[in-house]
Amino acid sequence: MTEKTWGMRVNGQLSYEHFSKTRKAPHDPNWLRAQQISIWYEDGPVLWSNIDKKIVALKGHEALRLTASLFSIPL
Repeated sequence: MTEKTWGMRVNGQLSYEHFSKTRKAPHDPNWLRAQQISIWYEDGPVLWSNIDKKIVALKGHEALRLTASLFSIPL
């Protein structure tokens, strides 16, 4: 399999290289639906799954909690 089955990207204010929040850019996943585009470009960490065709944007506290649990850091 050459395509990633999942991934994560971190968006910032300068990551908005797309045409609009309702139209896919050429580098966006093929499976991305119109209602998911705004999530794809939200600031912060965005996790996605090609298999499930799902996407989620983490808020600041969620990202910190996930990072802490991955590295066994007490909060």
